[in-house]
Amino acid sequence: QILKEDPNVQKLPFPDAFNVTISEVNQINGCDGNPTVCHTMMTNSSDCDTVYLCHSVKGTTVKQVIIDYNEEIKDVQMYAMCHMNTHNFGEEHVAFRMLHKRPGDGVCHFISPNSFLVCKN
Repeated sequence: QILKEDPNVQKLPFPDAFNVTISEVNQINGCDGNPTVCHTMMTNSSDCDTVYLCHSVKGTTVKQVIIDYNEEIKDVQMYAMCHMNTHNFGEEHVAFRMLHKRPGDGVCHFISPNSFLVCKN
């Protein structure tokens, strides 16, 4: 199962911070435990098309989150990855600094635009 971003994600004001209203959250079956996320990478080569960096983190679950940004941009489907086992993350990991958490605490984040998830069915 490949989960791609909703085209409406491109209408959101990334990379700036912005407020949204969460209207729905759903567990994604088959994406629990060890999903793989792939991000586009910048290259300096004109001979190369898109390059993806793919990785997975054990103890991760995926949630489908439906958000409303404003009256014109509603029902945008996004995916949040929740890392429930962060004992092996370094104490200075950016997630801990931003969310005021410590190793062992669960942390969730949205996948970035132009990324996709690969999950077992």
